[in-house]
Amino acid sequence: MEHKLSPMEHVMRVFYNTHTSMLNSQTYRELTTKIVDKLSEIGRRRRFYSISDRADFSGLWDSFRNDTDVTQYVLDSTAQFHLMLSQCEIDFDRLVELIARALGANRGTSPDNNSTKSVIDMDVIQRLPVTSELQVWLNNNPWYVTLYLWAHADQDKIELP
Repeated sequence: MEHKLSPMEHVMRVFYNTHTSMLNSQTYRELTTKIVDKLSEIGRRRRFYSISDRADFSGLWDSFRNDTDVTQYVLDSTAQFHLMLSQCEIDFDRLVELIARALGANRGTSPDNNSTKSVIDMDVIQRLPVTSELQVWLNNNPWYVTLYLWAHADQDKIELP
């Protein structure tokens, strides 16, 4: 009997397939090493959940922009992933919404407006992005979604050609 994938499992399978269908094994391994190293470096300085404004997104983009191969790969795989998601129950817009809700503080329209019943103290809440604002940033910077998934993906599940 065939195992039916959940919508999120399907998204991640599409994500893994996106990367393996674009490159040969050696090139993929080289780019993976560069991207994983860069994501680790960024993770030591900053958490993905704390990236929430123009300066944050620009800084992240600039850290990858210095390597043309990585930049091209991130943009190409983002485009392919976006298109391949059309076959999933969760499309790209829904995925962005889920990520924004997971990372953001659902606190209304500003950091000072804690309209939820959250018990997280205001100091932490003010450092989290506003969910609705983060969703706009993610929609306008889809490459970030690719990097976010990359940072949280199980690299062992990616089968190289």
